Amino acid sequence: MRSVDDEARERALPPDDHSIVQRWFEALATTIGVVQGIALCAIVLLILLTIVLRNFFDVGLVWVFEAAGFLMVTLVFLGIPKNLVRNEDITVDFVTSRLGRHARTGLWLLGRFIILGVSVVFVTYLIEHSARFGRLATPTLEIPHRLFYFSVLAGPLLAVFVTCWHLLLFLRKGHGRDRT
Repeated sequence: MRSVDDEARERALPPDDHSIVQRWFEALATTIGVVQGIALCAIVLLILLTIVLRNFFDVGLVWVFEAAGFLMVTLVFLGIPKNLVRNEDITVDFVTSRLGRHARTGLWLLGRFIILGVSVVFVTYLIEHSARFGRLATPTLEIPHRLFYFSVLAGPLLAVFVTCWHLLLFLRKGHGRDRT
């Protein structure tokens, strides 16, 4: 069964669009997916290692919390553009399923503009405040803040590009008119 947002998604990101930009975004999404998989496995292994060492050998690893936090931030913020590229963002369609096609398309556009606005605010804020990072580092692992917050900047920045690309594709297809 198709989701009620499929029409709007197909107009925004058609499966037959094989442009260089779309192929680049797909390669990027695949790469991010691999990075996310590695990060998730690392989190699980680190937590498991901590549990085993603490319970069986009475040894605690204080740096695991910091490493797991870094990996979790990477998972979350790099997941944003990956999900946008593949239109896998989570939607609740309880209300939208009862609306007409034009209203659903309008809500889809509103959602894209909200994503664009929030992403631009994130990127702007982080660029403005990145000078404060300087030589700051995390307390235990001493990860430089520029590296620690890289995914927090990269995720929304890529989301801006992906969302702009979706909106351009939407406009190119005739403001949501059917392709047939």
